[in-house]
Formats: sequence, structure tokens, C-alpha cells
Amino acid sequence: MEGLLAATGGTTVATKAPHPGVRSLALTGDIEKAQLTYMSIVQFIKTHEANNGVLRRVLPPQGQSASRAALLAPMAQSVLDDQTSAISILGCRPYVQSMLERWVANRPMAVRLSGTKPGAFLARLEPPPSEVWEFRITEPVNHVRVFCRFAMPNLVIVTNLSTRKILGLKGSAAWRSAMELSVAEWRKLFPGVDPHQGASIYDYVTENCRQVR
Repeated sequence: MEGLLAATGGTTVATKAPHPGVRSLALTGDIEKAQLTYMSIVQFIKTHEANNGVLRRVLPPQGQSASRAALLAPMAQSVLDDQTSAISILGCRPYVQSMLERWVANRPMAVRLSGTKPGAFLARLEPPPSEVWEFRITEPVNHVRVFCRFAMPNLVIVTNLSTRKILGLKGSAAWRSAMELSVAEWRKLFPGVDPHQGASIYDYVTENCRQVR
């Protein structure tokens, strides 16, 4: 599985063998299933990127290389491109763009696998539904949550986003709805394929990260 991320096209993303996703699933003796899953996802990504930008790749800052990848799903693209969206009106778009560039440029970040302890830049949300993650933008005034799911280690599909004020308190109906939207957007893009799952933060982000416990 070495070089699998690089095979998705666009910006080259390096991986190390053995592929971390395969390694984590190997704990259950399901290596063949893991390989088939990643091959399916790679093919879907190639098709979507070639099909009029159904998936739009986030580029790293000029002059920097990409060691991770982020692909914007149609719903996320729509919100970011819409000048009348709350994200645009409140001036949050540059902060979202900066966050995404920070991710693809392999900048150090704090990651939380479970719980609610503050300080995480990227956090897996408590299910249900499972395997929905959020990038947490907490500056300058209007906080934003960018929802995503991992296609494989170091590669996220950004599905949707919302201001923190609209979401309300964790566990609210609005928050749960945003998580369900993330799952629905994923299923449109990758029908019949589950997102990547891991046992530790390093099964998701393979370097330049620390765990928030």
C-alpha cells in the first residue's frame, strides 16, 4: 500500500510502508478488506476529481509541499463559494482557508480521539454517527466547525461546515444534524464504502501531531 495516497492524483502525498490504515485493520486479520477499501476510495477520488471538480483539492501555501491532503465535497464547496453564506458574511472564509492549508502543509497540530477536553485542533466527535471529525477554528471571534471524514491516513474529505453559534451546544439537534449531513455527503461520494477507522491518532495523522487526552 506504499504510495497509495500519491496515486490519488494532484498534489503528491508521501506515505510510509506498511500503510497505516492496513496496519490498524491488520489487528483484526482483515488486511485484504483494508486493501480493497482503499483501492475503491482511490478510484472514487480519481473519478470525482476528473468529473468537473466534484471533489476539489486544497492546495498548500505557495512554495510549500503537501504531506497531507484535503478534498472539498460539493456541500463544503457550496458554502465556501457562496458570498451570502454565514461563513462569508461573518468573514470566516480566510480562517477556514488558512486552517485547510495548515493541514495539507503538515503543520504540527493537537488531535483528540475522544472526549471533550479543550485544546484540540482536530477532533473525532462522539458517536452516533461514528467517524465524523471536526477541525476547530476558534479565531478571531466567530468560531467555525469544519466537518470531515478520513478516507485514509492523512487524507480527509471535508463534507460541510457551520459557525459555532448556529450549532449551539455539543449534543444539540443542530450539531447532530451537521454530523448526519457529513455522513450523507460521504455516502453520495463513496457509496458502499466506509470511512477509515483507527485505534490511535497515529492511524489517522501519521506525523507532526500530539494527542489531547
